[in-house]
Amino acid sequence: MDTKFSAIRAIGSMMFEEMVRLVTIITSCILGALLILAWWLTANVSQWWGLFLALVVLLVILAMVLRFVAMWLLKRMYGAPLTREQHVHTKAFVGKVQSIAETRSMGWPLFVATTIKGIIRHKNAVSLKKLIADSSSLKSDFQELERLFKG
Repeated sequence: MDTKFSAIRAIGSMMFEEMVRLVTIITSCILGALLILAWWLTANVSQWWGLFLALVVLLVILAMVLRFVAMWLLKRMYGAPLTREQHVHTKAFVGKVQSIAETRSMGWPLFVATTIKGIIRHKNAVSLKKLIADSSSLKSDFQELERLFKG
């Protein structure tokens, strides 16, 4: 298999895993709150709220099935387990890409405010230096990842 393709699949798999983890946390919080609310309403207000409780339980089951399918797809996306070194380098690469994407999506006024805060607090433009370092090292990091997937 082509090393570039293997590296990209591993990166995509790890990004998908991060996305599934974030969606799972948010969904669990929302459905947990709805479950507690529906149970409380059924117990204290009216038995008719039991219909809402049943709906929430169905949503919880649906969310669990969707998570199972997402994890199954994740395993199919990159079925071969990564070595420890591949995992560490891939996670670092994904972290840099996500950091750059977050910075890119925050808008320039917020980025300027963050940079000014860093200058005032640390006497240094930490966020700006980190962004420049991450951006400039992406190509060499990807080449290192490719080298790791050759073996």
